[in-house]
Amino acid sequence: MLQSARQSNNATPATTQAAAPQTVSIALADRNWQLSLNAPNLKLVRDETSPDKHARQIVAIDPQQNLTVSIFFEPSATIGDAKVARQFYFERLKHSPILMREDKFTDGPNDSARADYVIPDLDQHNVNLYLAKEGVWIDVHLSMEFAKPDQEQQQQAALDEIVKSVRIENKPQPSRQRAPLHVDSQRVARSFRSAYALRSAEEYDMSVPNEKPPKVYDGDGDSLMEREHEELASAFC
Repeated sequence: MLQSARQSNNATPATTQAAAPQTVSIALADRNWQLSLNAPNLKLVRDETSPDKHARQIVAIDPQQNLTVSIFFEPSATIGDAKVARQFYFERLKHSPILMREDKFTDGPNDSARADYVIPDLDQHNVNLYLAKEGVWIDVHLSMEFAKPDQEQQQQAALDEIVKSVRIENKPQPSRQRAPLHVDSQRVARSFRSAYALRSAEEYDMSVPNEKPPKVYDGDGDSLMEREHEELASAFC
């Protein structure tokens, strides 16, 4: 089953060559939170959700930066935080045929666990961020091929900016627009007059024999209380 990841531009177009920040968010249907990151020029190429909707994967690319972003959501394999998730996934990764070097573990942003490594055959720099929330493990994989040695520092800085933006946040609440309230001013006025008549009826002296509550009349000589009762009765018929 395919679903679309939400993308939005959060800034006005830049006047320099730098691309405007873009937020990419991914979530599971039964959760009230989402994972978001900021990255310019990302294009979504894959978005898959498991049939039970408990796992999800998206892949997005930025051809200009030789950047690939993959995000995986799945139920946690065991009880544990982001560091436990990193240990679990990285051990599997190290048993793959992919040759890695310069791997190192550090603390990532927003309670994430970070792993950096290089794939020398591709001259590809990789960062994996692992997060854990409510029994869900999240793996954010960023890979970038450094085009030229003199651009390596600039590309690493761009990669680190994306990493710093990774966060878990509440899903935006759908906007709720209340329907305009139609007020019948004449009916409201009659209701007030009826309430006044009822108040007057409560205040008349019960000790006086045969005393009846005063009536409030409109210009046509009809009792407003009686008219109001007739209107209400007709409304419910």
